[in-house]
Amino acid sequence: MDETIGVKLFTLMEVDHAENVAWRNYTNMPEAYPVLGKKPRHQNRWSEVVDGRRETFVANSIDEIAEVFDDHELIRSLGCESVLNLPIFINGELRGALNCLHEAGYYTPERVTAAQSSKPLARWPSCWPKASAIKESTMGKITRRVATDVGGTFTDLVCFETDADTGESRVITAKSDTTPPDFETGVLKVLEKGGVDRPRSTFSRTAPRSSSMRSPSARASRSA
Repeated sequence: MDETIGVKLFTLMEVDHAENVAWRNYTNMPEAYPVLGKKPRHQNRWSEVVDGRRETFVANSIDEIAEVFDDHELIRSLGCESVLNLPIFINGELRGALNCLHEAGYYTPERVTAAQSSKPLARWPSCWPKASAIKESTMGKITRRVATDVGGTFTDLVCFETDADTGESRVITAKSDTTPPDFETGVLKVLEKGGVDRPRSTFSRTAPRSSSMRSPSARASRSA
């Protein structure tokens, strides 16, 4: 996202509807916004735009941010006064958001369009394990959340690797050829290219995206 539209602060949040909170799955500023931190969800202009209209939320001043986010003072202290939130919907349900923050007035219509054009990235979080389910089991460990997306030509992988002690994170990506009809072969190949330890990974299928492309997605969560 930094290369596409520019960010100072970038996070990935996963919505937990049962607790009415959002869990942080990735951050480029772990000291200020640690992985597995959570934020309460409120009914406000943000929810009206994202939940109600299913649109990208954009605010280009700290006053606009303060209207919807309780942590606006921390956001400002990090040199950020504009925000762009790209919602992730899976099967019609809000599952998370890609959050980009920068200096005041940064997210122009042109940058918003560029960010929205990158939203194929949002297919990957459909395979995330729930942050709340792993938060107690990763203390003192490196956790990798690995997701694959099987397409008609290529199989893509993204891996969010987090040190639970320091909060430091990195993103690993890889691409391999899709291998119909044995789609699992392509998944295993892309895992190997990404350096994921297959014997210590567990997988589960998700529903195919369409009847014409019965391609399983796989997920793996590994602690080391």
